Amino acid sequence: MTLVLHGVHRGVHAGGSDGRLDIVFVNNMPDSALGATETQFVRLIEAASAEVPVRLLRFTLPTLTRGEIAARHIHDRYLPLDALWDTRPAAVIITGCEPRSADLSAEPYWGELSRLLEWSRERAASTIASCLAAHAALLLFDGARRHHLLCKCSGVFGQEVARSHPLAAGLPERMPMPHSRLNEVPTQALDSRGYRTVVGSDEVGWAVATKEYGDHLLIAMQGHPEYDAETLMLEFRRDVRRYLAGERETYPAVPVGYFPPAAQTILDEFHAMVSAGDRDPAVINKFPVKELLKVISSPWRTPGVQLYANWLLEVRRRVGSRVQVG
Repeated sequence: MTLVLHGVHRGVHAGGSDGRLDIVFVNNMPDSALGATETQFVRLIEAASAEVPVRLLRFTLPTLTRGEIAARHIHDRYLPLDALWDTRPAAVIITGCEPRSADLSAEPYWGELSRLLEWSRERAASTIASCLAAHAALLLFDGARRHHLLCKCSGVFGQEVARSHPLAAGLPERMPMPHSRLNEVPTQALDSRGYRTVVGSDEVGWAVATKEYGDHLLIAMQGHPEYDAETLMLEFRRDVRRYLAGERETYPAVPVGYFPPAAQTILDEFHAMVSAGDRDPAVINKFPVKELLKVISSPWRTPGVQLYANWLLEVRRRVGSRVQVG
């Protein structure tokens, strides 16, 4: 196997003495998405690690509130965050967290997340900060604040690729990228702070951007190349459930560019049924999951794997350079 999952009972050996790159994966997603997000990143790293063997070490921020099932999952599969601070992994991946405050620095986990980002920049060759973690890094390191969007950015968008960038080797000039977010940091804010957009578009801004901090490569991701084919559908279903439960005022917009024409009639029929009477949370049980699963796909999967494969190669190169310098 090119990917080994490091369990809690084996300790942390971040030096990669067996030739594998030790990648720290810090999964901060809420309980409802914890397992799915872990599976998405594990599958993506496994597919991308054909040329670069990897050991994946799983962590999460301890300040995040967890239910019994999620806490048991973390206990069985994850390492304690305190085991990190004296190690030097090859690279770090940090997912987003559930937003609770309009001001990121007011989040209850801000202190831990900030320490993690600063530690990673000092100790690892590269960091991938995904979603909210990307916005946190931009705020912490560069003072770039996120802005709340009037409408949620949700869908699959064609985006231009800066093919001269090392992360873009083998990628097409344009690639599809899922987005799912309520906030953004404008591309202009990144440009003015020395970031380079690797994947982005005028329509929805940057998806992947990088900045060099000495010998450390920070990669901020607003897009989600790790998503499974059904992820946006399940998020849409979640938002419909919230509408039916009265947790949101309006029926959610269908993710842009995601569902094929064959799905539109199915979605229209379900929306008509929802609109025909009073809101009833039980109606969510009639959401056409099975029918939609037959017609959705993940065209971003192949370029997403290539993007991460390029990243692993770049991490290996940087780790080798550090060893030679040392």
